Amino acid sequence: MPRPRTYDVDEVLRAATVCFWEWGYDGGTVTRLEEATGLDRRQLFREFGDKHRLFLASLQKFDEMAGAHYLGALEDPKSGIRDIRRTLMGFVNQGKHPLGQFGCLFCNTAREGNAMGAEGVAQAVTAHFARVERAYRGTLERALDVGETAIERSQLRAAARSLLATHMGMLVMVRAGQSKATLRDAADRALAAIEQ
Repeated sequence: MPRPRTYDVDEVLRAATVCFWEWGYDGGTVTRLEEATGLDRRQLFREFGDKHRLFLASLQKFDEMAGAHYLGALEDPKSGIRDIRRTLMGFVNQGKHPLGQFGCLFCNTAREGNAMGAEGVAQAVTAHFARVERAYRGTLERALDVGETAIERSQLRAAARSLLATHMGMLVMVRAGQSKATLRDAADRALAAIEQ
């Protein structure tokens, strides 16, 4: 008869996600994962299979976390230009928060060759980037419908992709420790291109 779990699987996954977020796929060693989660490798692998599957689960968890934190307002059917402004300006102060200094797990993963070569990882990164692009495009479409932006309808896709690049670029800049002034300039320039 299997022993009952003495831990919360979601909390363990969240801790593993933070470990990978800070250290990356290669740097998130089994030893670091044990320290972060409080479980030994046998427990971790019994629950998640292996490090690779734990990493894929962590990417999914980060997508949920990022969705709630960064994309919730943009994915709301009532979103508008104010929500794009709030999202981008939120990155300006992100570096002062301990976890915020890590940037974005998907951005960090995209530059890790070993991670991107692992099964399913590139697809997860691409899917997250597509989600961010859709969130911006949907918001821009609603903004255009109510007269908040003068962007031509034919330019909505390009504008959403430009905002995706700004969004991800700012998260990389946060990870690199760029100044608030630099981040604010990046946000202001992107907003100037879409505001009425």
